[in-house]
Amino acid sequence: MFTRSSSVLLTAVLAVACVLALAPVGQAEDMSISKPHSAVGCLRNGGAPDTYVLSNRGHGAPRTMSIASFSPGLDLAVHLGQKVQISGTLVPATEAEADPNVPKALTYMNVTAIQTISATCQ
Repeated sequence: MFTRSSSVLLTAVLAVACVLALAPVGQAEDMSISKPHSAVGCLRNGGAPDTYVLSNRGHGAPRTMSIASFSPGLDLAVHLGQKVQISGTLVPATEAEADPNVPKALTYMNVTAIQTISATCQ
């Protein structure tokens, strides 16, 4: 027969099993810093000259991504207020936040390419 403590233990084990079963598989692997990434959102001014953020991202992604740097020759300013797809590599927060001009965010990217999806963010 089950005792009260056995029932509590069984319930706890089942709860942990459910959490593990629902956890995203490979999430840490997908956020590898050196691996190329793409993100879609609205390109906004980051507050300081030549700083940018990608905002209003969806589908479980961070809502704001800061552009830590971008390749020479990319003119991000012409894409302000547009829905865009950016591509590049992620930057560790400690590295990005060492530059006081980089807007604070949960994630940071060095952008190597940008493509307009829509002329507006609507």
